[in-house]
Amino acid sequence: MRMRRREGDDTCNLDHDQRNVDSAGPVLHGEGGVKTSALVTAVVGVLTAVGGYYQGAQGDLLTSGALLAFSVLYLAVAYALFAGVQDMRTIGNSALTVALVCGISAFLLLNGGAVKADGVKTIAVNYYFRFTFITFSILLLVIFAFAYGKASLKLVGALLVFLGVADLIVPAYSLIGYNTLPF
Repeated sequence: MRMRRREGDDTCNLDHDQRNVDSAGPVLHGEGGVKTSALVTAVVGVLTAVGGYYQGAQGDLLTSGALLAFSVLYLAVAYALFAGVQDMRTIGNSALTVALVCGISAFLLLNGGAVKADGVKTIAVNYYFRFTFITFSILLLVIFAFAYGKASLKLVGALLVFLGVADLIVPAYSLIGYNTLPF
């Protein structure tokens, strides 16, 4: 698959080839095919949806809603890769929708939601997850801009590296070592 821009068009378009690839990164950099990436993305989308339904069944509707929104985005990306979609604006629009969900979630995690009759807030204030939802919102807005030709792939990649460390590695080791989130 090769990334290209059409003359006079600021949208992101993709050209496909048939070589195999193990992740979406090389696909976006013009190396390899898309079938493996599409399959992995579809599996992640299905597993995220299962997690969303499970969280909903446990009564955690905030996490459930976010997971289900992300699963729709993963499945849309998988379909776009499988089908060879050339115009990625639909993926950008999906990313914008999920960014809105993340922004609302960040707001609710900041103030804790409504207060029940017993004085307890419906959503516990959590600064770390608020930070995570804010950073995901920023990433998704940049993906939206990328799909419309307004942001670079290098910016998307840099944000993914930052989020991999700040939102995944640091909290994982904080939980392992100290049994608590970073903040």
